[in-house]
Amino acid sequence: VVHLDEVRFGYDLTTLFTQRLVVQYVHFVHPQATLVQGPEGQWNLSRVLSPGSPAGPPSGPERAAGRGFAIALVVEHVQIQDGHIALHTGALPGVQHLTGLQAHLQGQVDGREFRFQVHQLSVRTTPAEVVLQTAQGTLEGNAATIRLTDLRLQTAQTLMTADGTLPGGSQPASLALQLQPFDMTELGRLLQREDMAGPVHLTLTAQ
Repeated sequence: VVHLDEVRFGYDLTTLFTQRLVVQYVHFVHPQATLVQGPEGQWNLSRVLSPGSPAGPPSGPERAAGRGFAIALVVEHVQIQDGHIALHTGALPGVQHLTGLQAHLQGQVDGREFRFQVHQLSVRTTPAEVVLQTAQGTLEGNAATIRLTDLRLQTAQTLMTADGTLPGGSQPASLALQLQPFDMTELGRLLQREDMAGPVHLTLTAQ
């Protein structure tokens, strides 16, 4: 599913005394992945990441360990260089490969809370030939609520910005979305729909 030419990382184990593990940097060189979505919507990666069914109830010491101190994971710098993803999904027939993936990210997971910051992300889709030139913003929340802050996605013809709380969580939704402009032609190439063309200007607020 995933292949890496090289991965480099640095971490500070002394931070474990403060119940945090600080990873100073992770650098992935030419990572390659194959993502396949089955007929029922399940992805091959989800099967790899799903834990196996336990053989039986955990013993007393195991239960005690499960209630131990939560350790926050902080990753100060993640860099992805020249990544490639082969994508097989009927939802986006025009996206069979994501090539030239470059990314600079930060992240923190603390108990049930998470925060991920995208400083820069760019990638080319083929055969649609739609290039994501810039992706920036912050994604944070927990299992019940997800918030976007200053999200910005830009292609050659489309600029999308979003800010607020996504609908579907336990907190009231309050999402401001702007597409100024939105090129239907690019979307048509991603979906392999020749009938979709022309710019659209859209400002949407969901509450």
